[in-house]
Amino acid sequence: MAGDTGDPAAVGRAVEDLAGAVDHLVGLPEVTSATVGAIGFCMGGQAALEATRDGADLAAVVPGRALDDDCSIL
Repeated sequence: MAGDTGDPAAVGRAVEDLAGAVDHLVGLPEVTSATVGAIGFCMGGQAALEATRDGADLAAVVPGRALDDDCSIL
């Protein structure tokens, strides 16, 4: 994803990928939604926040510089 930080479509794809990964993990018998979190830096942080806003079953989200001016996400 390097170089895609200014592309809203790239963020959207990252959100979809993250939501799919969360759904897969929570579907495993040894995993509960209380044990799944996301950490993201720059575009990844934005994707983690947006996935949570869109309903991803995450117990915690830690965005690093997700909304910083140095990361032209949106």
